[in-house]
Amino acid sequence: LEGGGGGPIQLPGKVKPPQVVLRKGRTGGAELWAWHESARMGQMAVARRSCTLAMYDDRGNRVATYELEHAWPSKIEVSAVRSGPSEVLYDSVTLVCENLQRITV
Repeated sequence: LEGGGGGPIQLPGKVKPPQVVLRKGRTGGAELWAWHESARMGQMAVARRSCTLAMYDDRGNRVATYELEHAWPSKIEVSAVRSGPSEVLYDSVTLVCENLQRITV
């Protein structure tokens, strides 16, 4: 913070890399876990991938598109298991990337 005539001014500090959290229903595939494991083991040349994320509204219309450069999964979480026949298990993955850019639709 620096003082000024109108009070303190916030200055930018260390820039954190962009992060995106994705949630999906649990499936039998292990690709996401294998990707996370390669990043966790330090195989970043293999783990970093560029990708595009598209978001849609409830009518199926694309509302936003994002490009992630050199993304890798920093964290995976599994939803808590609750009793009941209608409960759905979810996987949550946090992707860290070098650059996140929104592309106009």
